[in-house]
Amino acid sequence: MRANKSFAKITAEELYEKISQKTDLIIIDTLPKELFEQRHLPGAQNACVFQVTFLLEVEAIVPDRNREVVLYGSSWASQDSVTAAEKLVRLGYSKVFALTGGLAAWREAGYPLEGNDPYSVDHAITSYWTTAATPSIPNRALSSGLGVAQTRHTTEHYVY
Repeated sequence: MRANKSFAKITAEELYEKISQKTDLIIIDTLPKELFEQRHLPGAQNACVFQVTFLLEVEAIVPDRNREVVLYGSSWASQDSVTAAEKLVRLGYSKVFALTGGLAAWREAGYPLEGNDPYSVDHAITSYWTTAATPSIPNRALSSGLGVAQTRHTTEHYVY
């Protein structure tokens, strides 16, 4: 585990070990509810960091700010769990961890998942992010899979 501005990063292997040892911790999936329902870590609860009610939802899940909380997002490329961790630290939570590599790292390590369709190919996640989360990007850019939107005067690159 590596410290980073009052929260620590934890690897999939370290988290799996904590779960195996029945460590008293709360795991929170920071992704949208639709993605959580499809696939999540065993025992995880959902509080989407992109929702205005995120902090209220976390306070309802973890009223004790001294309890160990592990947050995870989608992958190495996303900042969802780091953003969530920073918010929790500012709110006064003292034992906050962000899963390095998120759901992708957990899945690649071969650890178990739960949900409606936990082992499906990630087309649903890609579809969600390219339609719901990025409505301003022209469809031609999304269908190319390149994340590039070209207009008459500029070319804009998007990471999603």
